[in-house]
Amino acid sequence: MVAHCRSEWPLEACGLLAGSDGVVTAVHTMRNVVASEVRYEVDPRELIEINRGLREREEEILALYHSHPRTPALPSKTDLRENYWEDMPRIIVSLADQDEVDVRIWRFYSADYAELSWEVIDEA
Repeated sequence: MVAHCRSEWPLEACGLLAGSDGVVTAVHTMRNVVASEVRYEVDPRELIEINRGLREREEEILALYHSHPRTPALPSKTDLRENYWEDMPRIIVSLADQDEVDVRIWRFYSADYAELSWEVIDEA
């Protein structure tokens, strides 16, 4: 996910995390069809194809992610206004400091947001 965000810099990157039982097993990178440094929009055809594959594997979308190439990993007014996924966890990857990427997870509400906790696990 972070590598994808870095590869799209200075544009915003977007994608989703999928899996089951709350455990992420796949990162799906997606094309930002607006190719912008300050907003993103996923390719609807890609999203449909990914959803088909997830249903076949009995997996689900667990979180959406996008990058903020030059700003902190805080939800913007645009992020809140364009929240079409209701309470789906949203990951923001800030690349404002290229040496120290900041990854934070949020739940968006109509005019507010709350940070969620997360952890990286290694299932050996």
